[in-house]
Amino acid sequence: AKLDKLARLSATQWKATFASTSVGAAASEVLLVGLAPHAWVAVAALAGRHFQPRGRRYRWAFDVVSFAIPTLLACVDASAALGLLLASVMALPRLLADDPADAAGHLATLNAPRPACLTRLRGVVLLQTCCCILAVDFAIFPRRFAKTEAFGYSLMDLGVGAAIVAAALPPRRAADADAAAPSPLRRHAPLLALGLGRLLAVRAASYHEAVGEYGVHWNAFLTLGVAGGVAASLAPAGA
Repeated sequence: AKLDKLARLSATQWKATFASTSVGAAASEVLLVGLAPHAWVAVAALAGRHFQPRGRRYRWAFDVVSFAIPTLLACVDASAALGLLLASVMALPRLLADDPADAAGHLATLNAPRPACLTRLRGVVLLQTCCCILAVDFAIFPRRFAKTEAFGYSLMDLGVGAAIVAAALPPRRAADADAAAPSPLRRHAPLLALGLGRLLAVRAASYHEAVGEYGVHWNAFLTLGVAGGVAASLAPAGA
């Protein structure tokens, strides 16, 4: 009967009803699904130092198989996320024990102008965000991972918060890199443009929009763009 009722609704009404039924998931499950891809990507990066694919196509295929697909699986299946986390916990000590100098080299890269670990952190956050946004309207995506509206918390509730935390970890840039860095407005202009474009597209398509989440005219892209721009403007010189 519930499916028949949804079938009689318009596309906009169906989307509104579909999006307001999520009550979230357990905190342990959200933490598991959110952290498992990061652990797996760290292990894959260590393994990639011993297996260097030659050629752009092979490197692209290696990144897809080792980074993108596991992240997608973790976002749609908690059991896959648990498997990735267990595999990472078992593989990480072995990889570090094989070459202790390699582990010391990874620690030394934390002071590099562009730490690889920070790049991977931001990359996984971006992959998780894209996977959730693109999969949320399909049946394969668990409803408990969709954004909650009235109470609870879920995987998609981590999106903007995780992106802001990742962006708040700036690398230690060299002096010449700081001089050549673009202004905060120019650096975050693409996010602001995406935010304005999404606002116009949503209004033109009459797409359902949760007003209680960002308000009438706001969205996640504008939040990230404004937060990043303000943070960069308030950062002390030479930091």
